This record gives sequence, structure tokens and C-alpha cells, in this order.
Amino acid sequence: MKIPTMAEGNFDPHFALRNSFKDAQFGLTMGTDANVDLPVLSTVAAAMFNAMRNGHEEEDFSAILTNYQKASTPHPASSPPPNTPPTPKKEEPATEDPLDSILAPPTEPEPTPPA
Repeated sequence: MKIPTMAEGNFDPHFALRNSFKDAQFGLTMGTDANVDLPVLSTVAAAMFNAMRNGHEEEDFSAILTNYQKASTPHPASSPPPNTPPTPKKEEPATEDPLDSILAPPTEPEPTPPA
């Protein structure tokens, strides 16, 4: 549901990032009080904090995406004026996705030859 607006760089607030961060802080406090480790929430809260530090606190919580956009990808509001010739893109070498090894189906071990 958020993906189309995120892809457009539209972070109009439906639920402000600062409010999401506040809720994450409540959750982390509750986890600490109950002696429960919440590593995913801790990671998300750190991403929220980073996006807020970069000026997105009043935007929608989906603005955490800005932490992961390449520096070369301009925000739509900072795009060049119309009729500006496109800048040639530099070909980047393909990189292996680190999640491939986690998400790949398990492989069977090779049989050990008899001695």
C-alpha cells in the first residue's frame, strides 16, 4: 500500500515519523522492563532516528526509505528542470545480494566418495 507513494518519493504524512519513533521507544522501554530483547524494533528505531536526524520527522514514517536511497538518486523535489539533457549513467558492476545466501533454497551436500 505504501510502495507506490514511496517509489514516487511522496512522504506526505499519514502517520508522522516522529510519532512512529515515539511508539518504537515505548515498545523498546516495555521490552527492557520485561527483560525481552527486541533487535528488530531496535534496528527500525535506529533507522527512524537517522531519517529524523536528516529532516524527515514530520513526513510519513515511510520516509525511512530515504536512509537507503543511493546518494545519486535525487528526491523528486530536487530533480533538474524539464528539458535538461540526461546525465549519462555509469555502468556499475553487478553485485551479489547478501540476502541471496539466506533466501536461497538449501542445497544437498555432495556425497563423500568411498575411501
